[in-house]
Amino acid sequence: MDTSPNLALPYIAAAQAQKHVTHNEAIRTLDAIVQLSVADRNVATPPANPVNGQRYIIAAAPTGLWALKANNIAAYQDDNWTYYTPSEGWLSWVSAEEIIVAWNGTAWVPAASSSSAALVNPTPLVGVNATADAANRLAVSSPATLLTHTGAGHQLKINKAASDQSGSLLFQDNFLGHAELGLTGDNDFHIKVTADGSTWRDALIIDRNTGTVELPWTSSTASTNLLINGDFSINQRAFPGGALAANTYGHDRWKADAAGTNYSVAGSTVSLASGTLVQVIELAAFGFDTLNGVPLTVSLDSPSADITVAIGTSTATISAGTSRREATLTPTTSGNITLRITKSSPGTVTFARIKLEIGRRATPWQPRPSAIEQSLCSRYFVAGAASSYILGLADTATTWMSQFFSFPTEMRTNPTLSLSNPHNIDPTWAVLVATFRGGSAIAGSLDRKGFNVYATISTGALNVNSAYIAQGYFTASAEL
Repeated sequence: MDTSPNLALPYIAAAQAQKHVTHNEAIRTLDAIVQLSVADRNVATPPANPVNGQRYIIAAAPTGLWALKANNIAAYQDDNWTYYTPSEGWLSWVSAEEIIVAWNGTAWVPAASSSSAALVNPTPLVGVNATADAANRLAVSSPATLLTHTGAGHQLKINKAASDQSGSLLFQDNFLGHAELGLTGDNDFHIKVTADGSTWRDALIIDRNTGTVELPWTSSTASTNLLINGDFSINQRAFPGGALAANTYGHDRWKADAAGTNYSVAGSTVSLASGTLVQVIELAAFGFDTLNGVPLTVSLDSPSADITVAIGTSTATISAGTSRREATLTPTTSGNITLRITKSSPGTVTFARIKLEIGRRATPWQPRPSAIEQSLCSRYFVAGAASSYILGLADTATTWMSQFFSFPTEMRTNPTLSLSNPHNIDPTWAVLVATFRGGSAIAGSLDRKGFNVYATISTGALNVNSAYIAQGYFTASAEL
């Protein structure tokens, strides 16, 4: 054997002449490949002005003097190029890339992965001053972590596999979570906190569809009630309780469904014996065009039994219990919405103070000032006093025109007007002279703001252009 088995260094024969030549050749080889460091590994032709001692890993498709020497180590020694064929496992530092590469028998690859073409792309675990594991595949122990730009913007992206999973930032103390923000369990943005690491509360939720902000545990904030007369305190029709015919209104804004309803009210407590209570919500009155796809929460006080609530095809159950109870619905239609309240089991169910609000959590019941609630009701229905008096002029001996009667608030649309008189046969008004004088009354003019009455006198005669007081009753309805 003339050379060593690993580095192919020449042996000096026993009777060899000029032993120094063989010795120097071996030293030259050691100088070229021990502590190997090459300038580049992507050069295909020799540089024009090489420096003595400079080394290269020849590229995969070399030309010229380096042809047929692909992947060899080319060393410029004593003004000549010498080539060395690598053995599997050889390592070399590549100055141009500042990495260590290894020869795997086929190609030069980054030493960190003999089967990958990049140093950490991919690598299963990375630990920076810390030990990474299967759950935390990137672990960093450092006073700070910097992620900076390369000349433009910079984004940190957290991607989850499914909408019911979490993509979030978790803040810990001694490895116990206390705050979390991100897409936790759905695709709305959450900020949640916990005292013990197990019982979490959403402090803030931002709806992904509308941008609506919820503060579920901020009890001092009460959201707008989309229902009018939620405590059944306004009863312009003087509904006494009991059976209510199909699609007929009882207390303001509340009506029976198509099958009829039986209910009564004592104070603010509603007793629903049968049927369904219905309220149609005019979204435009609250500044909305649609709530399609927006979560809405129905809440009420102390239901004595389970109650079914529905908006369109979306239904939910409010469970029986004391204090405030709630359920969340998501409408799937555009335009105005209709809330239906039905008892879930036989027998009478009682409850109080109904509220419908945007969001997935109920906020406290907060009544509106009575004057505002009355004004909201009057947008849809106005009832005159049982014996209203109104001034007017006789335009002929047998006809009388009242002054304009203004509604308490502008109604939703031109209402349907009903005229009657408790002292005469309906639909008459009494024009007062010396005695009651019957009159057939009709609306002389009518719009959203009010009306006047035109009456034809059935007995007696009036003085033309004289003022007379009339007595009568009216209702105006602009219900949805």
